[in-house]
Amino acid sequence: MSEQCKSCGKEVKDGFSFCPFCGYPQTADQGVDPEEINTICRDMVKAEADNEQKDRAEQGFWEKIKKVGRDIPFFKEAAALYFMITDQELSLARKSAAVFAIIYFITPVDLIPDFIPLAGLLDDAAVIMWVVNYYKGTMGPYFKKADEWLADHEKK
Repeated sequence: MSEQCKSCGKEVKDGFSFCPFCGYPQTADQGVDPEEINTICRDMVKAEADNEQKDRAEQGFWEKIKKVGRDIPFFKEAAALYFMITDQELSLARKSAAVFAIIYFITPVDLIPDFIPLAGLLDDAAVIMWVVNYYKGTMGPYFKKADEWLADHEKK
C-alpha cells in the first residue's frame, strides 16, 4: 500500500516517515504539522553544513591553486566562484552551488583523481563550468574581481 507525498505528489510506500524523493515528512496524521518539521530540520542541517562547507572551500581554494597553478584553463572561472562564495551580501542558500563546486575542485578525491595527468582536472573543469553557467547572469562582478586578482598577481 502507498500514498502520495503531500509535497511533490510522488508515490510513497507505507512505513516511510519521509518522502524518499523530496524529503518531506509524511507524518500529518500524528497531529504534527509536517511543514513545520520539514522547515526546522532543513534550517538546522543547512545552517551547520553551509557554514562548514563555506569555511572549507575558502581555506582550501588558494592551496589548490598553488598546487595546480594558475595555468589551468578554468582558473578564471574557479576564481570568480571563489569570490562569489566570499561575498557577504549573498546568502549561503544563493551561493550553495558555488560552494559545492569549489569544494569539489579542492578535494583530491573526485570522479577522476587529480593526480592522473591531463584527465585529472577534467571533472573539476566540468563542475566549475556547469556552476558558472548556472549562475551566468550574476557572475559579472566576480569575473571582474578575478581579473583584478590575476592582474595584481601577474605583476608579482
